[in-house]
Amino acid sequence: MTGQMHGAHRDPVVFYHVPKCGGSSVLHVLKQVAAEQERPMFRLCVSTSTPTDFESAESIHERRLEWLRSHLQEGSCAIVAGHFRFRGTAPPGWRQVTVLRNPVDRWLSNYAANSEPGHTHFPVDGSIASMLDTERGARWATTFCDWFSDDGSPEAAIANLRRFTFVGVLESPAHLIDGLNRVVESAIDLPWHNRGRVLPAGAPSATEVRRLYELCAADLLVYRWACRRLDDRMRPPVAG
Repeated sequence: MTGQMHGAHRDPVVFYHVPKCGGSSVLHVLKQVAAEQERPMFRLCVSTSTPTDFESAESIHERRLEWLRSHLQEGSCAIVAGHFRFRGTAPPGWRQVTVLRNPVDRWLSNYAANSEPGHTHFPVDGSIASMLDTERGARWATTFCDWFSDDGSPEAAIANLRRFTFVGVLESPAHLIDGLNRVVESAIDLPWHNRGRVLPAGAPSATEVRRLYELCAADLLVYRWACRRLDDRMRPPVAG
């Protein structure tokens, strides 16, 4: 049984923060909402350890999933946010939220962030071309399918995302801001964090871009579904 929820007059919210999809800006809004509405919030930050090997990332995701399930079932927080993979629906009454981004741009943003000097959380030391040939680079390209489905398929990811209260698209900021405010019942503007990162070796070549679109093919299906869904919601109703 779910415990007593503080601020139970509003539905609680869980935000699945996919890296490099504008999530830091969304977290800023949720933190403000939690303070203004006096709603307790659990925000899972980066692991206290700083693993550098790709294999250890899977165990971190498992721990995060345990924390997520614990907070959703215990019910003491009105807002739960973090780098959580979706593995089943939240308890009744929870509003599930996420934001997607063009997966090719997301891949390049991930590469740029992890290539910055002094970066210690899964740092990258190599060119875009070399990263494209690694398991880690391939996994970056299928993040949406990995995070929102059990079998890694775009069809399953889309089916699960249909159950979300709100799926935003980073490239549509007006819709994103409006949707978030509707979910949290607020009117807070969305600041933009972590913008302007520069690729260490400049823009990718045309060959590298083609490779990226090939690697990201499954995630592009999920992203394009989200864009079509957004378009459908923004069209005026047909008369008659």
